Amino acid sequence: MSKVMTVAWREFKATALTKAFIIGAVLAPAVGIGLAVAMPVLLTRKPPPLAGTVAMVDPGGAIAAATAVEIDPETVRARIEEALDEALEKLDSSRMPSSFSGDQAIGATRDLARVEIDVELERHDDPGALDELKRRLREGDLVAIITVEGGEEGVPAATGPPSEVTLYVAQTTNQKHTSLLEATLGRAMNRVRIEAAGLDVDQVRRLARKRSPKTVQVGAEGKEHREDIAAKVVKRLIPMAFMMLLWMGAFVGANYLLTTTIEEKSNKVMEVLLSAVSPMQLMAGKIIGQALVGLVMISMYGGVGFVALGTFAFANLITWTQIVLLGLYYVMAYFMVASIMAAIGSAVNELREAQSLMTPAMMLLMIPLLLWLPISDSPNGWLATVTSFIPPLIPFVMVIRIAGTEPVAVWQILLSLGVGYAAMLVMVWAAAKIFRVGVLMYGKPPSPLELIRWLRYS
Repeated sequence: MSKVMTVAWREFKATALTKAFIIGAVLAPAVGIGLAVAMPVLLTRKPPPLAGTVAMVDPGGAIAAATAVEIDPETVRARIEEALDEALEKLDSSRMPSSFSGDQAIGATRDLARVEIDVELERHDDPGALDELKRRLREGDLVAIITVEGGEEGVPAATGPPSEVTLYVAQTTNQKHTSLLEATLGRAMNRVRIEAAGLDVDQVRRLARKRSPKTVQVGAEGKEHREDIAAKVVKRLIPMAFMMLLWMGAFVGANYLLTTTIEEKSNKVMEVLLSAVSPMQLMAGKIIGQALVGLVMISMYGGVGFVALGTFAFANLITWTQIVLLGLYYVMAYFMVASIMAAIGSAVNELREAQSLMTPAMMLLMIPLLLWLPISDSPNGWLATVTSFIPPLIPFVMVIRIAGTEPVAVWQILLSLGVGYAAMLVMVWAAAKIFRVGVLMYGKPPSPLELIRWLRYS
């Protein structure tokens, strides 16, 4: 056992204690954690004011008059407050962290959305003035240009809606300012149409305001819990995040195992190592060492995700049961993938020779990525249930299911663990048989059928 751990430490040190790995696996997640913690502060930065002259080419004058009403600073503030109140009704403030909760969260959001406005409208009746106005826009004398063309057939131009309204802005215009001007123009066009129909604009808008019901989840013990829209979006993304975390942890270590095995075999280092340890001890040590590398990766990037969820008060969407199961399925996924990589690496002499053997295995392992959406949408459907017991898909499919919105039957979790670990042991045994033959075999790489024949060697 001491020889196995010596080989494992050698593999781990050669991979994890390099500058490239430390930058990719430690520094990058550390930067991600810092950004996640600082994100609430960054999101509260107030945008620059919208100030200057907006030129309008509107021969009829209806849109110009409506725009003057809609772009008034008090009107814009009232509109933003109304939109925010509607959005915040759907959010559960108690889910925010204490440093960014309640009135603080609402106030910070309003400060972010409220753009100071000091705009003067300059109206023109002659469409031929557009070229001169564009020159002024390029030189920075104008904030924007609005042109109004035509009208609706049979409706007076003074009251009817226009056929086309165009907004011109400079390429350097702040995106928030552009969005605000677009929204203001849309409301101005809407105002003209409502007034032309003889209706009260404010009353129509109050009646058209969208309302959504409050969703309350009732637990098995009768505990009720409100779920907001943001939580629903995050919860839908968590299954994919779980699978990608598992995929990254399994394949990073297994890929290093493949490349180091090929390099050591081609450089004859393998023969030196086999003079001190047996093929089984060598393979076991290499797999364990790279498993620790994958564990470092999954811990660091998983930590980034958990800190990000905690920063935005969504950490309670993940339970400790899910984290424990993720660890169990990681071990299963890694040893399954690692056994494939170790067998292929020992059987070939160069990395390019490994591609033909890896293709069938990778096509099989890509299935969970292709089926993520239907499995996530229906965690207890027939597709998810069947693929949960097919090696080597088991760990990748099950992490999608356990992180999904529907609870998975306990017997299915236990059965998948039993079938998965049994299949893992068979795959490791087969890899050991191939590894023992392949590490000292040179020349033409074997075909998949030859690898199967190697399993029958004593």
